[in-house]
Amino acid sequence: MSKAHKEHKGSTVHSIIETSDSAFPAFWKELAENDPLQNPLYLQQQGAASSPVDLATTESEFEDRSFLIIARDAPVFGCSLTTHKDDRGGTHMGYFGMEASTHVNCTAIANPSNNFEPQSICLLQEHITRLMEEVKSHSVDYLDPVSCGVMSPITQVLLERGATPTVQKAQLIDLSLSEHALDRNISKSYRGLIHWGRRNLQLKTLSASNIELSRGESTDGFLQSALNLASQRFENCLGYEALLRKGNAFLVRANYQGDAIANALFVHNHKTCHYLTASTTADAPHRPILHGMI
Repeated sequence: MSKAHKEHKGSTVHSIIETSDSAFPAFWKELAENDPLQNPLYLQQQGAASSPVDLATTESEFEDRSFLIIARDAPVFGCSLTTHKDDRGGTHMGYFGMEASTHVNCTAIANPSNNFEPQSICLLQEHITRLMEEVKSHSVDYLDPVSCGVMSPITQVLLERGATPTVQKAQLIDLSLSEHALDRNISKSYRGLIHWGRRNLQLKTLSASNIELSRGESTDGFLQSALNLASQRFENCLGYEALLRKGNAFLVRANYQGDAIANALFVHNHKTCHYLTASTTADAPHRPILHGMI
């Protein structure tokens, strides 16, 4: 892994910092604090070659190639990125079994353009292109968070190379608002689903605070439900259990007329909370259960 380019204090020269550099943890921490999405699946990383979801049993299969774009002694962009080989020897780019993703330091937006400096964007694109050529990647799984309303420069590179985009809609909810304000901003049809859920669903939460309170068939079954559901998102579902036990995730279970009909997984970092995935049973009523759970 190449060493980062050094720069003097106060320099405007843009540079790349990789995980092998001793300055990486401090810069990554600063980036994490100023990234608008605050996704704990990616931004927990504090040191070199450290899987954010503690995939201890599979981490050795991945080579951490995460990097930062630095300007004026501050991070501008970061990219969570690993490479690994499949059974046939093919090399793939992602992030510990998930998609690779970029992060931004929203304080680095240049005024008055309300955009990032072209030098930072060019360096980000050049470095990801160089990495793809270096590892001769057979595939790249990449999640574009569309931070600050702008498509990632990496997406532009991938599209030019023939990538096929899959659009995933996301909804942001400001939980700092009062319940009255939240209710006022919800559509009438959506509000009806929430009220139905409150009347008919019995909700239970599994988190770090209660996972060890009572061991038994009920608790163990609840945990197994979480891990089975997490396996849809992680190659190794133990990654979700690690987040759960560290207090960065929770599972919500919905019971209807005495039977468990739905589970939903969430991850959080005490600043933001992200819905991960959910499932319902065949016995669930024919209505959007998740609306009532959230």
